Amino acid sequence: MEHAFGFATPENEWENLFHRYIPEWLSVRDQSVLEPYYNGDSSFYNPKYIYAWLKPALVWSSFVFALVFVMLCVNVIMRKSWVEQSKLSFPIIQLPLEMTREILDLQESFNMDRHSDIRRDRSHQRASHDISGNSPPEDTSKLSQHGEVFSQ
Repeated sequence: MEHAFGFATPENEWENLFHRYIPEWLSVRDQSVLEPYYNGDSSFYNPKYIYAWLKPALVWSSFVFALVFVMLCVNVIMRKSWVEQSKLSFPIIQLPLEMTREILDLQESFNMDRHSDIRRDRSHQRASHDISGNSPPEDTSKLSQHGEVFSQ
């Protein structure tokens, strides 16, 4: 929005064409602030520059925040119907899903193998106790977790 004021010349007649349509609270109009901004020969940390840019910066930041908030609200409202009822496919997510599917399958099979090993160890412990006539220990999970073999 400052471009319309910073580059306005009598030749392009921007001042006559559209300066009146841009609200004062939405942009910086002061040429003494805009000139150093475009030329780059001054520091921004001058109170005059900060006060000139403060109001437009807050207005534009508020607008962007409100816009993002509204977009998130629409997303929350529409997500369930988009994903679950319409079954829309999102192509951008397909590649990462396919890349990780094999890893997830391997992890799942590893977890199943680990659980089957634990169950097998517990059943061997109980069977050895039944054969020897001794009563099984109260908590066999501690034995299988540490890999200890129970023998008496």
